[in-house]
Amino acid sequence: MSALIAKIVSIFTSVIMSIISFIIPSAPPAEDPYARLDLPEYSIGECITSDAEEVVSFYNDAVKKSRIYNTSLDGEQKIKLISAIDGDGAIGTILKVAEPIIDRALDHNNYKVDYVPGKGNLLASDVTSAGIYETDDGKTYVAIYLRDQIDGPDGTQYYGGPVSRGIGTLGGIDHALAELGVTMRTGRETIKLEYTNAYIICEVSSSGHIVGGTWHYDVGVTVGNAQIKISAIAANLKNLTGKLEYAIVLD
Repeated sequence: MSALIAKIVSIFTSVIMSIISFIIPSAPPAEDPYARLDLPEYSIGECITSDAEEVVSFYNDAVKKSRIYNTSLDGEQKIKLISAIDGDGAIGTILKVAEPIIDRALDHNNYKVDYVPGKGNLLASDVTSAGIYETDDGKTYVAIYLRDQIDGPDGTQYYGGPVSRGIGTLGGIDHALAELGVTMRTGRETIKLEYTNAYIICEVSSSGHIVGGTWHYDVGVTVGNAQIKISAIAANLKNLTGKLEYAIVLD
């Protein structure tokens, strides 16, 4: 008899739990904190030329005309962390202090922009592939994929390499360190910034200036071996890694 009662109770409990789960839906899955930026997609049409010299010359002219015409553009600069910061040693202790500061710094660098990135000084040798495209409704697009670039702590924002000339990099690290409130005691020379997945997709008007598009790259940050001070904490950083995604989107 007791076994029968236990079975009835078990069935009753299962029914009640099923009803509750139906009435109260389960919580949605947690959002991935390292998800990539939500960027627009483009239907760029048919390629009319893939000659790098021709495409880069056309694009540089469009950048310069956009600056001369001072056309009204509306867009955003976006930057976010797309991989967890990792490293050797007591990295967890350091991140307890550093992560809120990093989050605030990244939020501070997500803002509205109204200008075309770069200076219009891209070189044909900076690209891995490039093309000018036309759509059925008469729009003209440029798609350019840039070579990777590796910078040390004193990178040049607009003149240091393919990504610098095409988009503009983070440049030297001093501004970022100041924004994070970090004092670097030793090991500055072990900092490396590696720019990858860099591309430009933009629409060019019939008058030859840029009316919208996306300028994008990833940047991996590594610190080989350094001593820093952040807030009141002094720490050794060894083999620290992290990756950011950066984009300017104009429309």
